[in-house]
Amino acid sequence: AKRVGERGHIYANDINENALLHIEMECKKKGITNITTVIGEVENPMLPMGKMDMIIMVYVLHDLEKPVEFLRNIIPSMKPGAKLVLLEREPLKTKNEYDKTHFLTKEKILRLTSEAGFHLRRFETFLPKDSIYILSTDGYITTK
Repeated sequence: AKRVGERGHIYANDINENALLHIEMECKKKGITNITTVIGEVENPMLPMGKMDMIIMVYVLHDLEKPVEFLRNIIPSMKPGAKLVLLEREPLKTKNEYDKTHFLTKEKILRLTSEAGFHLRRFETFLPKDSIYILSTDGYITTK
């Protein structure tokens, strides 16, 4: 909230109403006024149309029941040129057997996002256990 400043706005989205209530309580306690919580549905985040400059999903994609449908339902909320940023655990970088089987491979993530209409813009691997996928619905595929 501080990074986007007074002119920026954040939409915190979850299907768990309690998680959003926690965010609302923290905002009230800290006097933060530029965060709006949005209760989503399993296949649809229910974000406002055409408002998002960027959508960041941290450890989400691998847990979605219908990831392609969910990703397709994000697109109407994005402004032209907006980015989708996925932070996902990299199964090849972990020694934890649960992480190796629970998280998705790069190939699977790229297949799902492509099927939903997204193109990979950048792929970052500098984090010890995670990979960052920066995608958009326009442009060309570029990889590192």
